[in-house]
Amino acid sequence: MKSTEWLRIAVVVFLSLIAASCGSNSSTLPDSGTNTMPALSGSVTAAGVGLPGVALSLNTGATLNTDANGFFSFGGLSKGTYTITPSKSGYTFSPSSSTQTINDADVTGILFTATTVSVPTFSLSGTVSFSGSGKQGVLLTLSTTPSRTTATNGSGAYAFPGLENGAYTVTPSKPGYTFTPASTAASINSADLTSVDFTAAIASGVNKFDGTYSGTWTNTDSGNNANGTFTITAANGTLSNISVTITSGGFGILFTSGTISPTGVISGSGDASPVPSCSGALGTFSGQITVDAAGNASMNMTYSRTASGSCAAESGSMTATRI
Repeated sequence: MKSTEWLRIAVVVFLSLIAASCGSNSSTLPDSGTNTMPALSGSVTAAGVGLPGVALSLNTGATLNTDANGFFSFGGLSKGTYTITPSKSGYTFSPSSSTQTINDADVTGILFTATTVSVPTFSLSGTVSFSGSGKQGVLLTLSTTPSRTTATNGSGAYAFPGLENGAYTVTPSKPGYTFTPASTAASINSADLTSVDFTAAIASGVNKFDGTYSGTWTNTDSGNNANGTFTITAANGTLSNISVTITSGGFGILFTSGTISPTGVISGSGDASPVPSCSGALGTFSGQITVDAAGNASMNMTYSRTASGSCAAESGSMTATRI
């Protein structure tokens, strides 16, 4: 082989090696498509301390909240001009917004200072009615955190004062009753909210006389001037669970058992409490439970025991209302 051919082959191999080397080097160059895009970051403070939970919005529509230390960062942004606006109930901010321009680099140290302001409050109120009249003693629960409760007054009215703007749910409840609606969603928008009303009805299968009654009793016979208070439970046509407190005199009335007719007529038996050292027949109770149009129930009873054995005659009266 001629020397010129060898020379030509050597040149070709040399050039091939150079080309391969250049290709290898070019493959190790950074891929600009994987570079991290710039970010806007900063913090929000109140009285020199980072304020968490501040909502920040970007004019692109992006939103985020400050972390536990008051820091924030909007990442993945391209070149351009951006406006950041902070907001949190109960605070004003300085500046109210911040406009920043990104040029191939992060923009850091964007600062907002928060100042507390007095938040206006309003009330939510309404009534609970039963058969066209206000219903007393209905418990209303409001969906705050923690939840708040209140009860209707003698006119069936209720109110929750001191509420900020927002959405709330009000739920009524009272044993033995159902309500329409069962609950109400209501929103306060810079004004008191009234007429959040409910209508009560006796629940299916519930005796309209059921409930706990509280009142006073008085002995009316000439030999015993005892007086006191009592509570008693009416359930499914019977009277039971009486609790008696003597406020004056030596003896009180003890109701042993009784029944309530479908029209509210009471009949039963009992004795004095504490029972004196005598032997004789129990006395008798009689009376009436009345329920008005608003569902308010009142009880009136009389007690009578004739002289028997070593027990003297005794009489008394009892009046109570359902609580």
